[in-house]
Amino acid sequence: MVTGVRISREDDVRIVDLDSFSESLNFRIVLVYQGEGNSSLRFIDSSLGKEVAFPWWEDPASDIRSWSMSNIPEGSVEAPYWDADQGWHIYIWRVEGSILIAQGGDTENWYENLLKVPIHQYRSEWERLIVSLSK
Repeated sequence: MVTGVRISREDDVRIVDLDSFSESLNFRIVLVYQGEGNSSLRFIDSSLGKEVAFPWWEDPASDIRSWSMSNIPEGSVEAPYWDADQGWHIYIWRVEGSILIAQGGDTENWYENLLKVPIHQYRSEWERLIVSLSK
């Protein structure tokens, strides 16, 4: 059984096996507050037992407070969203009616945390978070 996908360059998202991604129907975006104004962002699907963290993003709540929906991480097949830091990397892109999230760790170009989220749910969660932080 395949436990991940190899993506070595942006063009590889065009040929990724979509069946490798877990269908996320209980997708949530949560901020975890860690004291003294620090926070961390996580994508969670508790029914799948999946969590995608952004460990190197310092205090995302402060950043997201000024965002609109045009700022959310959502790429396309032609131009996927990509970010990386020490021992962490992520691709996020849209395919048809879904957002695909591929997150990996220490192994370069290997992504083992794979979620397929309905696009309306992904955007709704971002909108909920942005609105809650702008109050």
